[in-house]
Amino acid sequence: MKISKKDISLPEKIADYVVNMQDDPNELRVLVYALSSKDGIESSETAAALGMDEQDVISAVSFWRGMGLLNVGGKTDMGQIPANSTADTVKSVPASVRDTDTKTYTGEEIARLFEQRPELHSLLDFAQTRLERVFSPSDVAKLVYLEDYVLMTPPMIMSIIDYCVELDKKSMRYVEKTALSLYDEGINTYEALEEYFDKKKKAKSNEGLVRSIMGIGERNFTSAEKVHISKWFGEYESTCELITLAYEKTIASISKPSVPYMSKLLQRWHESGYKTVDEVNNGAAAARGTKNTEQGAFNETIPAVKKHNTDNTAGLSLEDFFENN
Repeated sequence: MKISKKDISLPEKIADYVVNMQDDPNELRVLVYALSSKDGIESSETAAALGMDEQDVISAVSFWRGMGLLNVGGKTDMGQIPANSTADTVKSVPASVRDTDTKTYTGEEIARLFEQRPELHSLLDFAQTRLERVFSPSDVAKLVYLEDYVLMTPPMIMSIIDYCVELDKKSMRYVEKTALSLYDEGINTYEALEEYFDKKKKAKSNEGLVRSIMGIGERNFTSAEKVHISKWFGEYESTCELITLAYEKTIASISKPSVPYMSKLLQRWHESGYKTVDEVNNGAAAARGTKNTEQGAFNETIPAVKKHNTDNTAGLSLEDFFENN
């Protein structure tokens, strides 16, 4: 069966990538989504639309930027793709530290670098062991690129490899795009890299606790939900007991789990200075026993918004709250 195409042509490099694509089809999803926009894309909006983590979107953008198909903050060189069907700009993705196409290395250049830099041998042995594969010439070139051209230190590259293995992403291509996306975010020292990974691990642990409290299994939180959860453990310093109480009151009020609804309760308790369940319950009891109309912060539930209500400080219905956050 012969298949003809419509009025759009993609560079041959995309076809080569699709043929060899193995472990990360999300890269292709991000590219197609970017090409479908005339005004550029936002990384957070793209993550929500595709049901992906925003960091994975940024990583995919870094990969296609390296192939010369997407750009950050400027015009995009899309090869043969017509201008009216491309994304001119990829917004909200930090500018690249090295805004250029990926450098290529000949076999002679790689051999010379290995001869000049003994540490590359140790780095290669480590990478092959952790990724559980014998490297192809292309894999070796990617490793050399990170150390020689991007100027990442071997300890940084090793740490990134460990991180990718923890995600069960055992390909040098995934390591490379992760490294580039981190560098694009300005993470260019070992100390900054370790701090970043520590925050990621802590956030993942906190999200796991919330999943357990809400009984939602392994469903990934959206980017907006992750922002709420980060505030609970960071800005609000909420305990697991308070988060559990917020969940129970949410179910009692709207009969279904809702991270934004829980967040509104936790915000009110934080603003009222409540640190424990007893303080919340005592505050609610005190509010019921007084005529002071300013005790609204003690309310156990969030009243639904009246029609045409424009006061953003009032309680929100679930649908309105999602639209306003």
